[in-house]
Parts: sequence; structure tokens; C-alpha cells
Amino acid sequence: MDIFSTLKIHSGLSYPETCEVAKKQFRILAKELHPDTSSDPDAAEKFRLLKQAYEIVKDPISFREAIEKSNVVDNPREFLRDFLSQRRFNVCID
Repeated sequence: MDIFSTLKIHSGLSYPETCEVAKKQFRILAKELHPDTSSDPDAAEKFRLLKQAYEIVKDPISFREAIEKSNVVDNPREFLRDFLSQRRFNVCID
């Protein structure tokens, strides 16, 4: 899963910035994709993926694992080293 494209966020942010932007994007996209309010026939699946992506971003360990498994960034180890070196919080705060 490409968590960045699912949440429509940029991959070049620090961890706290990613959490903040992901939270805002989740709220916007959840309103659009919620199966009870969307006319999109695939809304339930899109909403499920959106929730899954947001849960991954909120947990630093899950986030690291997702980045290592993905092909979203050219060099996952370098990206994570730089990304996590900027981290000031252990988890995203809801």
C-alpha cells in the first residue's frame, strides 16, 4: 500500500509534519469517501484503505515497516534515517 498516495500527502516531510498533514487529509478524505455519504460504488474499499493508511502513519513502527516494504521511495533506509532523525515525538497525537 502506498500510504502517501492513499492519504494524498508528500513523502518529504518530517514525521511530526507527516502526522499533522495525514490527520488533516484523513478528515477531509473520510468525509468524501465514507460509504454512508459517498455515491462511489468503491467507497467502502477506499474508506477501508484510507483508515488503514492513517493507522500506519500514526504508529512509528508500522510506518517504518511500511516504508521498508514499499517502493515509494528510492532508498528506504536512507529515507527512514533522515525521516526519523527529524522525529520529535514517538507517536502521532490524535
